Amino acid sequence: MPRRALHLVLTGLVVAALHFSLVAWYENVVMADGVAERTLQQFGVKRDWVRVVALGDSHVKWGIAAHVIPGGFNFALPGETYALSFYRLK
Repeated sequence: MPRRALHLVLTGLVVAALHFSLVAWYENVVMADGVAERTLQQFGVKRDWVRVVALGDSHVKWGIAAHVIPGGFNFALPGETYALSFYRLK
């Protein structure tokens, strides 16, 4: 492997390692008890009886009172997109 390609691969690995380390630290330390984590914990406890799920961003999170919907759960998170919600639910 040429020397330049080796440097690029090593630089990419270092950047990737730093990136994933910072993401893990941010999720597990900074946001450990944030809205997203509390929502996931609450959904895990209630998911067997949930029949209606509200997905969306902060407008849905703070605008839908799921407790008045039989079998409802508000899974929306501030700044969340539908794609992120789908993969988080999956």
